[in-house]
Amino acid sequence: MSESTTLPAELLDWASEQQPHRRAAVGLLVEHEHWLHRRDFIDSEAVYQDPDGAYLRFTRARELFDQGAFDACSSSERAVLDLAIALGEDRYRIAGLGPAHRDMLRTALTTALD
Repeated sequence: MSESTTLPAELLDWASEQQPHRRAAVGLLVEHEHWLHRRDFIDSEAVYQDPDGAYLRFTRARELFDQGAFDACSSSERAVLDLAIALGEDRYRIAGLGPAHRDMLRTALTTALD
């Protein structure tokens, strides 16, 4: 298998043992496909790979993103990466929300996406 086909599987494997916000971040990147095929992202310090697997360093990804390391893309691609990083780093503290606040957030996001 090539690196481009194994990286998503390795990240999904890693994410399966992570909190839901990180699983969501990895799932978004895998489904979107673009970033996990871009050499500048794959080779960045945001992606850690070794013979045993791979994982994402969301704090480093945010630093690189904010420095413009991944600016050579469309606005939609940039938005997806920004959201994935925000989810992975728990920027909006989703992991600590109770059921009522999760429901409010779900409603707000659904409304925003309509």
